[in-house]
Amino acid sequence: MLIFALAAVVHGTLAGKAVPITGPWPSAYPAKDLCSNCGLCASSVGVRHVTEACAFLGDGMSRAEALEPAIHGRGRRYDEADLSEAHFGVHERIVLARGTQRGAQWTGVATGVALAMLEAGAVDAV
Repeated sequence: MLIFALAAVVHGTLAGKAVPITGPWPSAYPAKDLCSNCGLCASSVGVRHVTEACAFLGDGMSRAEALEPAIHGRGRRYDEADLSEAHFGVHERIVLARGTQRGAQWTGVATGVALAMLEAGAVDAV
């Protein structure tokens, strides 16, 4: 049965149709135990771009670090007394946020911001 499933995935990819990953999480997903279950691999649109988009594959987050000087005007500060930028990237300060959205994957903060923008008419879709 596994051979047939693998053949279907390969055939779908070769035919230009991306096939979402439906196997057990995290073992069936490319990032394995590092996978955050963000949903990218679970959609036919997202799975096409997972090798470029996933922070846990290939060069991963080092790609983001290389872009920081252009985006923030400086790279990360590496200070033995304060390693926060080494861990979290360029920032002015770090604050704790708590979301109020039930059923959200993590805190619900991003979901709450997206919902507020949708309700305010600032965006057409989320």
